[in-house]
Amino acid sequence: MHDDHVLERLAEFDTPSEAVPAFLYRGMVGSSHDPLHASGYDGCLWLAYSPTVAQTYIPASSSTLLRVSSWSMDDLVRPQLNCTPPRPDGLYALAVQLGYPEAENIEFDRLGRADSWRTPPGYPKYGDLVRHLVGMGYPWEEGRDFSAWVRIEHVEGRDVFRPNGFKKEGRLFVIDGVSDLRLYDHAAGSDGDLMDVDYHKLKLFREVEAEGYDGIVINDFCQTDNHGNVGHRSVGLFEHAIPKIRYASVPAVHWEWPEDERCSALVTPEFEQAHETARSAFAMQP
Repeated sequence: MHDDHVLERLAEFDTPSEAVPAFLYRGMVGSSHDPLHASGYDGCLWLAYSPTVAQTYIPASSSTLLRVSSWSMDDLVRPQLNCTPPRPDGLYALAVQLGYPEAENIEFDRLGRADSWRTPPGYPKYGDLVRHLVGMGYPWEEGRDFSAWVRIEHVEGRDVFRPNGFKKEGRLFVIDGVSDLRLYDHAAGSDGDLMDVDYHKLKLFREVEAEGYDGIVINDFCQTDNHGNVGHRSVGLFEHAIPKIRYASVPAVHWEWPEDERCSALVTPEFEQAHETARSAFAMQP
């Protein structure tokens, strides 16, 4: 259950690094404090041993590849609609998002491409959109083709273009009480195997649960952009054990270990901030 006393316990540690082994962690997309629950797929609530690993599971964002050739920068933007349901798509969607007037009287060819349309005053050219993207942090040199993976966020049924480096809002759950539970250690004495991953061993999970365990420890892998699959250990709590744990959550975003560093860092900026805030709120109380 949610319990702010978890943050009070966090404040007992002098540094964030000292606090890391005392808790387990879960990273999730979204901004709410919704109760934690087991997955419908495997019946487990998966937890990590460090904030860094947990936050790799918060999606950074989706991306879409946008390209504009140098010779078409002065061309008017061709309307593009996603027909299921009809709504602006691609660069045309960006134009609509930026507040440019929409094309009128659009007619399509047999392949579904805009064949003719009327352009109201102020209708954009491709170069207008590219310069807006540059203002959002995407690289381009005047006179060259534009090509970039542009960050998008799915909001109320539509894709919203976001600045370069945008990351979805998520939460880091700091979880206490797992050390009091009865866990089956399936990871002991073995390394993870990408050809036979532990997280798909649903029959094993049900057998262990039937024997009265509260959860299972497995070898796991998180996927990263800079380092590929990174091995780590995870704890899967069964549904009946979730009411036995206590947790608090703080705002967080996706974590990536830097490309030129090993994947050994355990502490994220968000966990550091949570520790600092907890120390300020609780450490000096009598």
